[in-house]
Amino acid sequence: MYEKPKHELVPTSLNTESFLTVVKNHCTLVGDTNNHLMRFYRAPSTVEKLSMHHLQSTSKATNPPDFIEYCKLIMTVDACKEAATATLEQNDCPLWHELRYGRITASKAYDAAHCNTFDGTLTETILGASKLRDTEAMKRGRLLESQVLKEVEKICKIKINKCGLKLNSEYPIMGASPDGESSVYSIEIKCPSEKAMGRYVSSGNSVTAKYMAQVQLQMHFSNKAQALFCVAHPDFEKTKKKNLRSQLRPATF
Repeated sequence: MYEKPKHELVPTSLNTESFLTVVKNHCTLVGDTNNHLMRFYRAPSTVEKLSMHHLQSTSKATNPPDFIEYCKLIMTVDACKEAATATLEQNDCPLWHELRYGRITASKAYDAAHCNTFDGTLTETILGASKLRDTEAMKRGRLLESQVLKEVEKICKIKINKCGLKLNSEYPIMGASPDGESSVYSIEIKCPSEKAMGRYVSSGNSVTAKYMAQVQLQMHFSNKAQALFCVAHPDFEKTKKKNLRSQLRPATF
């Protein structure tokens, strides 16, 4: 018969270590140093130092221009490249979420440029105070993205690679995560319903302003002169149809 092991109780007066200290020491002893708790007891990695939270907490800047200059010093080219490599899994990568937090990402570029409210919904979303509702279209997009990318590879005869979060020291409070990239193109995938198609492609079959802004920021951060904006047909699952639009980056960005 199984007997539950008895644990020795240590009187509070004799236990000089806090509970967290005991757990930390045990994790170190058994080699479990990569869990969430231990993150708070170790020095941040080069990539983790790029998070807006870390940059803000370590900066002694007293005004926005000085803070931007501080960010530029920390966000070296090599560190930004390392961040892109470490976040290739995007939504499934905790670090990807950490580095996006507090930054204006490409998908919010248009909204940020046209926002007239200092502390409205956009600000809350960027700072994580307001969670974006996960719609059926978003779920469909995640399910179809890899399939659409494979079809684009066939049609365009290109090899598409994964993309992580792209950062740029010249614009430290911004970031971009294309759905993929080739040697020539930055690639963005959309999988809208029939009803929502007009949000992405206008009646003249051109990319709408909101998503043009997203694609152009992705191109700039990816250092690409061209992009493929791929909008899957509403019945893509059956027909594999999609609209492809190649857009050249303006000479003056």
